Amino acid sequence: MSSEFDDQDDIADDIGDELASAGQDDGPRALPRGIRPLLVLGKIRQIIEVFAPDRPELTFLEIRKATGLPASTCQRLVANMVAEQFLD
Repeated sequence: MSSEFDDQDDIADDIGDELASAGQDDGPRALPRGIRPLLVLGKIRQIIEVFAPDRPELTFLEIRKATGLPASTCQRLVANMVAEQFLD
């Protein structure tokens, strides 16, 4: 017997697999010499890339599982992205 959480885990795993096989670009471009990357921007990019035209709405659990971010980090970033209207 499966629970709602098992179903969400399966969906999140599928999303992660799709992202890995979708031929996404190799990530951010190189920064000019002497400029240090802001790691938070990479994490925000991970969250944004989970969404797609066929997946416009995701639960927090789906976002967390698909990105692999720690729950506290993901929650903080998603909450801030909602507050700044990057996400609804």
